[in-house]
Amino acid sequence: MKFRNKSLLAAAMAFAGAASMFAGDVTSRTHFAPRTTSSDSALELALSNYNIYHSDYPARPYLKPEGKGTFLMQSTYFYQESDSGNDLARYFLPNTVANCPGEGHANTEIDIKENGLGHVGSQWVGLLTNDKEFDQQLKIRPERMVYGNLWNLHLDFSNQIDGLWSNILIPIVKVKHDVELKCCNRGTAGEAKNCFGDCLLGCEEAFNNREWLHGRISTTTENRSGVDDVQVKIGYDFLRDTNSHWGIYGLVYVPTGHRPQADFLFEPLVGSRHWGLGFGTNADWLVWEIDDEHKFNFMFDLQYRYNFSASQIRSMDLCNGPWTRYATVAHPDRPECDLAGINFFTDSVRVRPRSMVDMWFALHYNYEEWNVELGYDLWWRDREQVRPGKSFDLCCRDIVIYDWAAVDADCPPREHTSASRATIDQASFGRNAAPSDAEVTVLTNSQLDRNSATHGTALSHKFYIAASYNTNFIDHPTSLGFGTSYEYGNNNKALDQWAIYLKTSFGF
Repeated sequence: MKFRNKSLLAAAMAFAGAASMFAGDVTSRTHFAPRTTSSDSALELALSNYNIYHSDYPARPYLKPEGKGTFLMQSTYFYQESDSGNDLARYFLPNTVANCPGEGHANTEIDIKENGLGHVGSQWVGLLTNDKEFDQQLKIRPERMVYGNLWNLHLDFSNQIDGLWSNILIPIVKVKHDVELKCCNRGTAGEAKNCFGDCLLGCEEAFNNREWLHGRISTTTENRSGVDDVQVKIGYDFLRDTNSHWGIYGLVYVPTGHRPQADFLFEPLVGSRHWGLGFGTNADWLVWEIDDEHKFNFMFDLQYRYNFSASQIRSMDLCNGPWTRYATVAHPDRPECDLAGINFFTDSVRVRPRSMVDMWFALHYNYEEWNVELGYDLWWRDREQVRPGKSFDLCCRDIVIYDWAAVDADCPPREHTSASRATIDQASFGRNAAPSDAEVTVLTNSQLDRNSATHGTALSHKFYIAASYNTNFIDHPTSLGFGTSYEYGNNNKALDQWAIYLKTSFGF
């Protein structure tokens, strides 16, 4: 028994050490794919796993009717909130460390300047002034809140085939995302108008320009409700007695989400579009018992899932650099007419999330009707593979990067061409002006930076504590429990978040 404990702990530490090799923050990503509720083993199994295999509560043990299966209906009401606003700001904003070494808030805020000395040239987002000295600081602190009910129905088919069981997990949730966009004046406020006649006084209005069909940064809380992805397990227990069990299972992950539209940066998502297939093993055993009353059980669950590809709408930067998806563009036959680049750099892509591994451990203490549980969950998800869909073809769109330098070429004036090498921080004038092309140069798909639309390898650790009172109600096993958890990611590709929850179960 001791050897098994040490082996499992050693395996967990080895996996965590190997996975940490992929740690590292990223910047300037266009899409964040959060962990779905049904892929959270800690939320699913805390207290629930013990109730499934140890429903013989001392007060009045439940006697299963002969020849009938057992059903355990469990419900988890939870509230979860992210605690990583600075990390998520770095995830979405362009990397400011190289441009502003020594700043106290590197990567969590950016300067939008018209003179080319900031992180974003204001003219790219429609902010121009007569004195060409627009200067604002943009800050975001994205937050994610999820609350709802996780329904868990465990079906025991031992009356048909000894050891056979099934488990269905259905999360009903509401998701809220708040980017907390704030713009602070550091110089002259800009003033411009879009084609709707809207006055753009600053970056809050600029990044909510009605001309932009995608990539806006909302100044309000965006939310979505619905059924998160559903998980179905079918398992078989090779060993099951009063004190221990061991079994294996296969699982199907059923997608329930709508296709992401990329209307907003950090858009709220419920469910995904990706089918998943996997397998796992679940076990527990009695590791210590005192006077037949105080029982300590060690529980373990390990699962692997592969997620298949599906279509999504995502934005992509150009290889020129971060945030070039916001660059102004034009058609080559009318290079003097500026257009919003984000509308052209956003379209359908094929996304393959690939592998996911979830490893859960818990130590459960039982004394008569009272239970206390300490647990840990290690979650790892592979780096996505993203490729443009057939409709995402820049060649067919026939666009060029707008030649801002031609706007300020007053002496002598010249015709517009294009600026195929421009970066988002460059200006229309001065020492950091966007370089003009000698002739009009059309953009191609080879200039798309697929990495900017890809969610990288994610790794997180979750710790929780939970307690419950188990009894019988009308001769059926019933329980009421409470728990709290904290999860932290090895990098900003996984959320730091805390949660509280209430668990109930009823068997029949």
